[in-house]
Amino acid sequence: MSEIVPESISERAQKITLDLLPSKSRKQYEKEYQAFKEWQTKNKVLAVNEDVMLTYIHEKSKYLKPSSVWSKYSMLKTPLYVIKGKRQS
Repeated sequence: MSEIVPESISERAQKITLDLLPSKSRKQYEKEYQAFKEWQTKNKVLAVNEDVMLTYIHEKSKYLKPSSVWSKYSMLKTPLYVIKGKRQS
């Protein structure tokens, strides 16, 4: 049985989670999230799951160093977690 959470609580929780992003690098997180969303649109991908992430990261690995790919992946985790949580509530 799923719990019903008022929208106001979900919105506050989303803001709190986004506030956890480092203030100095928040724009980088947002930029990487936007790049991922554009990739999704370009590739007509609606879902976000392991297969989608693996494909996205693999494409990045063709022209980025492994440390940069890992950084991009890490920057995507928080925004995707927030969005996924928002959709489930």
